Amino acid sequence: MRNQDLANLIDHLLSNDEPLPVPFKALLASVLMASRGAALSKAGMARIGQYSHGSAHKHYNDLLETLIARIPAQVRDMDDTGVRAVDPDAIRAQLVSRDATIAALRREIAERNSDMEQVRRYALALHQRTSELETQLAADHGRRVRPIRPLE
Repeated sequence: MRNQDLANLIDHLLSNDEPLPVPFKALLASVLMASRGAALSKAGMARIGQYSHGSAHKHYNDLLETLIARIPAQVRDMDDTGVRAVDPDAIRAQLVSRDATIAALRREIAERNSDMEQVRRYALALHQRTSELETQLAADHGRRVRPIRPLE
């Protein structure tokens, strides 16, 4: 069978509203199970593929044996190319960890802002008191105090 014929057959199988044939269901179930790291078995493939185990065993036993023998190695070889399935639990754990880190950093920023506000208030009070003392000292000695203005 040529590759184009096989592609046309698969396209026809997937585009019909009819149920998939048992051999195709068995192939898909075996790939799904192997990609998840499950041990392949005829009963497991029938459960995942949602087809009758007894009739499939009777009519397609050779195919099922071949799938069990070859699909895990094929999936393993394809998996070694560096493409990994997305693990929702791992992503969720990373998200929770990052949320905790962000929350801790926000608390730290708030604490430091509070500390900085206290330092700012102390510096302002010190400046105001120092200005009063300088003005008073200058008045006592007859000098004139010129306020410093910021340049913009």
